[in-house]
Amino acid sequence: MALARLNNAVAYSRHSNRHFIVGVLILLLGFVLLLDQLGFVEANKIFMFWPLILIYFGLNRFFGYRDSVARFWGGFLILLGVSFQARGTRTLATFTSATNLARFPDLRRYPADLAKI
Repeated sequence: MALARLNNAVAYSRHSNRHFIVGVLILLLGFVLLLDQLGFVEANKIFMFWPLILIYFGLNRFFGYRDSVARFWGGFLILLGVSFQARGTRTLATFTSATNLARFPDLRRYPADLAKI
């Protein structure tokens, strides 16, 4: 009987931790959008790092569970987050560097074409 109560308490604490993390993420999202509306920060530069959320949940799943299905999905979330993050930072760093603008002067004339690449 005591063991069942302990298992229920552990399961409840894991469940409430997830709700807490999701709540904090929603509050941070609202705070960033508020600061963007007030002109203090640019939300598009901050939201460039949204794949880190996928990486966090993937790491949590990969190292927090012992079964192979949970570890598979944890690894999948990690790889997905890393690929999105690498893609987002690579395109930003590649097309805004002075070296590439000197090599490809047409990029300065047609900034709308950068979005298509």
